[in-house]
Amino acid sequence: MRSISVPTAEAAPELRSAIATLVVMAGAEPRRIVVPRAGSWIVGRSRQAELEISDASLSRRHARLHFDDGLEVEDLGSTNGTRVQGHRLQPRQRTVVGSHATLEFGDVLVVYRAPEGADSREDMASVRRLLTRAAPCPLPVLLEGETGVGKTSLARFIHQRSGRSGPFVVVDCGALPPNLVESHLFGHVAGAFTGSDRDAPGALASADGGTVFLDEIGELPLSVQPRLLRVLQQAEVQPIGASRPRSLDLRFVAATCRNLEREVAEGRFREDLYFRLAGVVAVVPPLRRRGDELAEIADALLADVARDLRRPVLPLGSDGLAWLRAQPWPGNIRELRNALQRAVVLGEALDAKTLARCAGGGARLRESTAPSERARICEALEASAGNQTQAAKALGISRRTLVSRLDELGIPRPRKGRV
Repeated sequence: MRSISVPTAEAAPELRSAIATLVVMAGAEPRRIVVPRAGSWIVGRSRQAELEISDASLSRRHARLHFDDGLEVEDLGSTNGTRVQGHRLQPRQRTVVGSHATLEFGDVLVVYRAPEGADSREDMASVRRLLTRAAPCPLPVLLEGETGVGKTSLARFIHQRSGRSGPFVVVDCGALPPNLVESHLFGHVAGAFTGSDRDAPGALASADGGTVFLDEIGELPLSVQPRLLRVLQQAEVQPIGASRPRSLDLRFVAATCRNLEREVAEGRFREDLYFRLAGVVAVVPPLRRRGDELAEIADALLADVARDLRRPVLPLGSDGLAWLRAQPWPGNIRELRNALQRAVVLGEALDAKTLARCAGGGARLRESTAPSERARICEALEASAGNQTQAAKALGISRRTLVSRLDELGIPRPRKGRV
């Protein structure tokens, strides 16, 4: 795919729109075309095509665009091919397309922009429908959402429905030591550096034929991002010290709790890598906005916890469920699991009183999310005598997330032993 720079909505607010559009890069000036909410269009040189593009590289009936709850692209057996985010579609292959996606019909570049907020619908049913449709496609998927909302489970969900026979490999980009990031991702050959006494394939090669899940991709150092971009572009990886690259067959799923568009605008994340990873974008809603399915989530967690601890499954009382629904859960599903695990260990009835005691921060019914979250964090810090690692564990979140919350809520970071 040609090198382009497509401004993000974060960097260029004028690009935000309540309607879906296509920007066609053909002729002297780009054309911005409003597309329908439903139906389908033929793309091609034919005068009967709904999207007529007079370029010799297009077939008369080149591709079909399907507009229904987003956009799907289907190649119609064109001579010069149809590409989505650089991936060439097979004839009659139908592929879901995310916002900001780049499409290529022959030599003509087209950028699709979904309506403002289309990628931010915080409804789990919509997210699962989108991921079910996207799973068989080769496009990378980017999962956005707060820490602990279950992005790893969704990545596994994509892999299981992808039809790929290879392994599912998880890479926690936020946990990799800076001096070992490249070796862990791309591998190395024996003698490549001091201490490398044997070949190591690296995480990407280990996932060949399957799916690699890049968790917290926003933490990947800028210096490493160009090498990852080359893997995405060329479908090959060259281990450190190797004389030639190795071809790979990989499906990429990435996840982040950061706003990558803002990271791009502020120069902390490569724009070209972002557009490569954001083939399909799904925003996973936080637990506090999933009240309708909280009972189902809690029951599943209780069954898992009981099995792991070899304890009987305790029923969740109605007042206990009401209490759960009233909490902000800054650590989301991870925090909820920790609270339920402590309650199962106590072996008592899962009522509001027990759950409040097991939540770790003396949680109170919320009046609004931020004040309640602030109170819980402050109480957890006080209970741990200012030890941020222990406070984060009690809240069911990572220490990095806790530090981020402290900054966002304006809470001074305490010294150990002082609050």
